[in-house]
Amino acid sequence: MENLIVTYSDRVRAKAAALLKDAQLVILPTETVYGIAADPTNEAAVKSLFNAKKRPDTKPLQIMTKDLTQAQQLGIFNNNALKLAHAFWPGALTIIIERRDDAGLCEPIFCGRDTIGIRVADHPIISDFLAEFGRPIAISSANISDEQPCIDATSAALTLQKPVAIIIDGGQCDIGISSTVVDCTTATPNILRQGSITAEKIAQALSA
Repeated sequence: MENLIVTYSDRVRAKAAALLKDAQLVILPTETVYGIAADPTNEAAVKSLFNAKKRPDTKPLQIMTKDLTQAQQLGIFNNNALKLAHAFWPGALTIIIERRDDAGLCEPIFCGRDTIGIRVADHPIISDFLAEFGRPIAISSANISDEQPCIDATSAALTLQKPVAIIIDGGQCDIGISSTVVDCTTATPNILRQGSITAEKIAQALSA
């Protein structure tokens, strides 16, 4: 386990990005919880992520982008989605929108759906990593499906060490719970998972 966990540095970031491009899995911190990431353009890597988490193939993966501009290349942002993105990104909010057919991501991510969940995280390691990697990442919490998410590198290693190439230690996550998830494909946005961004804050942003 100790060999997998590495303290963040420029060299580690470059190594992790190279591993991801080589279809390996990488665990890294966000402001919410630790995430396990794969190259979303590589079907084998995405399937490996599903297998590592024992995640049902009916639960799509989240995509993380460096900013809203990159996110708009993957999905169609209606007015409500744009309001939430401007209000809470970067931050602990995942927005579900209609996906673009030309997004260039592999199909297993979507589990047969025509929607995509996207987040722009508010964490310097993620931001720098996405810039190094050069494209979005497929990511999910670094835990077995339906178990408690991990908020430090050691817990993530104990949970998912076997299929992972490297675990970047960025300390304990500030928020400690998974992101709020809002489905913006319906006329009235629907909160699918409550995180640190509350329903009241969502309603305020949508009414602005």
